[in-house]
Amino acid sequence: MAFHYPHAGLASTLHAMSGLISLGIKHGFTAIHTLSVPWEYTRDHPQCPTRDFSCYLSKLSNCSGSTRTGADYHVPEHVVDYFLHVPRPFRRKGVFWWRLATLAHVLRLNDATSILMDLDRVKAKINYTNPIIGVHVRRGDSCHTTSRRGKCVSIDEHVRHVEGMARR
Repeated sequence: MAFHYPHAGLASTLHAMSGLISLGIKHGFTAIHTLSVPWEYTRDHPQCPTRDFSCYLSKLSNCSGSTRTGADYHVPEHVVDYFLHVPRPFRRKGVFWWRLATLAHVLRLNDATSILMDLDRVKAKINYTNPIIGVHVRRGDSCHTTSRRGKCVSIDEHVRHVEGMARR
């Protein structure tokens, strides 16, 4: 089953990928991701001409998908209900466990990304020392499509709060 879906935030993309793996298993298909347009998160990756998930992640499977028009499975909103499917051997663990297992499969880094993400090397390169303050800044689709609409704050405001915490 080759699939694609509209561009969205990273969490929405991962939700769709995980759900489509479940849907493929339910119907006896292998999920293969195809792109009708380049993946949003590859815009700044000049060394990746495919502009797809393989820029950062391992392939979902060894199968190849069809790229013929109409051959791909587009994810309509009503399919989301089917994403709750958990294969029988794993049902006792629950849908949350199953979704995490599928996401662990989706988020396997490719070799080049694994080298880039060598945490010890990155920490040494940026002169990382404890303590450190980490902040998750929401500036994507959630600022425009959810109850946060119009409520997301600027990066400068986040930085002011972080600087205040650092002084304390």
